[in-house]
Amino acid sequence: MNTSFPQWVRPTIASLAMGLFAISFGTSRFLQAQGSQSSAAGSSIKASVETSTGTSTGTSTGNPTGIRQAYEKALSVLQDLKKPIRVDGVLLDPKEVDRQTVYLVGQRMIRKKLIEMLVDDQIAQQIKEGKKKASDFKILEDEVEASIKEQMEAFKKKNPNRDFYAELAKAGITKAEFKTLTRSTMLFDKIFFPGIPKDWPDLTKEAIIASGGAQGEAFFQRFEEAVKKGQKMPPLLLQICRQWVLGKLQEWSDIKYASDGLPVDLCLSVNGRKWRTEDALRAVSLSIKPEDRARAMTEIVLSTALKIRLKKAGFWLDDAAFKKEFEDYRKPYAKSPFNVKVMALTFKGYPSFEAYKARWRLEKSFEHMIAKEINDENLAKHAKESAMFLGDGRVSASLIRIPAFDDAKGTWKAGGFALARAKAYECMDKLKSGALDFAKAKEKYSFWPEARTNQGEMSNKSLNEFRQELQETEYSDFIQGYAIAEEIFFHVPSGAMAGPFKGRDGYYIVKVTGKQQPVTQVSISDKNMRDLVKQDYLSHRFLQWANEVASKVSLSY
Repeated sequence: MNTSFPQWVRPTIASLAMGLFAISFGTSRFLQAQGSQSSAAGSSIKASVETSTGTSTGTSTGNPTGIRQAYEKALSVLQDLKKPIRVDGVLLDPKEVDRQTVYLVGQRMIRKKLIEMLVDDQIAQQIKEGKKKASDFKILEDEVEASIKEQMEAFKKKNPNRDFYAELAKAGITKAEFKTLTRSTMLFDKIFFPGIPKDWPDLTKEAIIASGGAQGEAFFQRFEEAVKKGQKMPPLLLQICRQWVLGKLQEWSDIKYASDGLPVDLCLSVNGRKWRTEDALRAVSLSIKPEDRARAMTEIVLSTALKIRLKKAGFWLDDAAFKKEFEDYRKPYAKSPFNVKVMALTFKGYPSFEAYKARWRLEKSFEHMIAKEINDENLAKHAKESAMFLGDGRVSASLIRIPAFDDAKGTWKAGGFALARAKAYECMDKLKSGALDFAKAKEKYSFWPEARTNQGEMSNKSLNEFRQELQETEYSDFIQGYAIAEEIFFHVPSGAMAGPFKGRDGYYIVKVTGKQQPVTQVSISDKNMRDLVKQDYLSHRFLQWANEVASKVSLSY
């Protein structure tokens, strides 16, 4: 088959070729960090910086240890989750804690369940209409094994020296889970892509045509003519069609989450089908580690504390105001490939869209609270402080990474952070004493997975490129309380070493080898630049405030 992709298809291919369940080979289970809206003027910690003349301290904003204190408090309450927990005297609903935990650490399970519920709905509908019998949707074990074998052979052809299941493990996917995902994808294809395009259900055709916009109908007609009986659908094209159908199914279905008003005992509702919170937590609990649960609890505790203060100040967006303001924010990007949901999950690193909406509500409420300080004087000051980021400054540095995460197995090492911390301080002691130079220390202590192409050697890179190497995102900044990339850019002088810094997946030590000053003037007199400065200022202030609140939060039973 020789079907060329129209121009409007091409931009989506790279992002859609990851599979129905977003499986990708050769990546860690962490989302790839893609940029940031917060600059280093932001949530700095007091980094110890080793220079030739001694130790200096970077400028700090807010309480430098607030988030870390909240994290430790979250760890303590995790010891007994059966007890009721109070945040600043306010009792947390245990079911709400469970539901938020699912939204924060169960992203893959949520997506799997959503697809399952959409599929079940379509099966029931086709049987009710008399188009199919229940037996038509049966997937035989031999069919699943044959599909897996085909995928393995295709993978081996492209990657002769790599192990199929080892690469899956790096993405946190077990052999059993992959088999389940394969079966689910096959069932999806039985429902929506039986035989050749000419025989596909009307819903499939409508979804593909609608996804193609003005050229959709013509494209499907060419597509229909190109794939004849006995021919197999090209895998890439089939994958694109799967994503289009799945996207339209979600658009045309009645899907509800917590922010849509679901009662606390429900996590997800699809066309009236319900996924109960207790069932969702049970499903998620099978695959999450204590480190994941602790981070989720940190988010829940801190978000609750911020909400309490916003309510007391009279600036918390109620349900109606939130719904209106979020819709106003979302609408201009609705038809773009980079809509708000894509940006939140792919570029800002949020574990689920529900988690993003919860954070957005906090930040927007906070913006209303500090409205008077968003003035030219403060923005001009921030523009000067953030020039290295907004003016495209560049930094060269070498990074030592001591992981707490097992990159080969796609899971946390037992006691990983404690072990990584001990090694990191041992390494830094040897660097300070001169027992090892930086190159030798990196050779001995550092490990980078092959997916990180720079391997910690960053030459003339932007802030966002450092964030990508460190896998830092807008979401992770809130949990960590700071960003290592920002420390490097704004607080570590050229020629200095700094660290150890606790990152998302272990500890880091850095040596800055050069800095290039901004090439673009950052001035609020330019409207577009002013908008960027304002956005960055708000992100900075929110993280600063979150740190301050975190240092004072009180947890009790």
